Amino acid sequence: MKTSKLILASLFVMAAAQMASAQIEIRITGSTAFRTAVHTAIQNILQPGFTIGYTGAGANVLGATEAIFKGTTVTSNIAVTIKTAWSGSVGGIHSLTTGNGLPDATANPAIVAGFLVDSTPTSAPPGTNSVPATFETPVAPAAADKAGFPNIAMADSFQASAGPISKTLTTPALVGWSGDPANGEVGVVPFVWVRNAGAPTTLSNMTNQLASAVLTQGNIPLYQFTNVATDTIPVFVTGRNNDSGTRLDAFAEPGFGIATSPQQVDPTNPLPSTFDHIAAGAWVAGTSGVTFYNPTTNGRSSGGTLAGDMNATGSNTNLNSTGSQGLQSGGWLVTYLGINDSNSVNGGANDMTYNGFAYSPTAVEMGQYTFWAYEHLYFSPQLHALPANDTHITVANQLATRLTTVDATASGILLSSMLVARVAEGLPVF
Repeated sequence: MKTSKLILASLFVMAAAQMASAQIEIRITGSTAFRTAVHTAIQNILQPGFTIGYTGAGANVLGATEAIFKGTTVTSNIAVTIKTAWSGSVGGIHSLTTGNGLPDATANPAIVAGFLVDSTPTSAPPGTNSVPATFETPVAPAAADKAGFPNIAMADSFQASAGPISKTLTTPALVGWSGDPANGEVGVVPFVWVRNAGAPTTLSNMTNQLASAVLTQGNIPLYQFTNVATDTIPVFVTGRNNDSGTRLDAFAEPGFGIATSPQQVDPTNPLPSTFDHIAAGAWVAGTSGVTFYNPTTNGRSSGGTLAGDMNATGSNTNLNSTGSQGLQSGGWLVTYLGINDSNSVNGGANDMTYNGFAYSPTAVEMGQYTFWAYEHLYFSPQLHALPANDTHITVANQLATRLTTVDATASGILLSSMLVARVAEGLPVF
């Protein structure tokens, strides 16, 4: 009898160990502005020996559009594959609330990012660069761990803040990670306004009024920034699509309106004989003046791509417009970026002050610099439905804890460092 009990106990222990070590997958989408912090935290929760593959970036996984990490967690020894496909904060909320997989042609605009297949080549850090962009095919219905379906979304905004863009983004109500189920906050993500390459250093300060004016009009004269009457060259604005939390925050902060349609310059038109656009790293002259994105939805899907636009030269000779000063030849550009992306525009030297204050962690923490938002880690409804001790939940909470305590600084600021707060994007800081 004792022998039988011992055998049963041994089998139970072996079964439990096998369950604990079973391979799981976590799929993360959402905020491009916070992906550096997330990719940093993923590497820090895995034991040495993990491998990486990525695409959609240069030589650095931190800014990759799609990535795959294979390893075992430092805590609990959980074998895990973590996949990321960055669609923008609002895009991430869309994916979790609709239950749609990635890529998602039904989204408006379409989400083109996808989760890399398990067979993607990986190697020890820094990993395998420019892997084939072969994505999992989502087959409905969604589940907590199913190919093509995200189970975590990072977002630069509260779920309720996305409501003005589309009411479908507000239901079902998403639940945050276990340390903050109500809001899922894991850090603070700052943003900056940036001028493009070659723009004068006198284009140095953005205000609430100027931001609203240029987003409404498409361009305003430089003298509104410099207070010099002879500075009549236009200043244009370009930016992100409405899947972007950075765009949401940039529109909320000055009171322009989250769902208000902007006039943003479109650099993507492929017809140099007809329109101004960016090709081979430069703004190209066109015969029909400036073209603008669809004002409701369109813009760049990635802050990294937008930063590349701002590094391109030639706008001062090739952007033309007719405004209050008549036909103007040339123009400068401004846009809004997360701090990681802004640092890639002329090495960060083209950052603008906001309402007279330069960005710094201290300026954010003490309430002087207000162009920032909370970063949220939301669970999909399917992930939230799992038992609290499920290994998917465990790994997700390890990631959120690492972000909250250490790695949020890779893209922003620790919650514990903040001396001020706000209840929603664009509302007073106190």
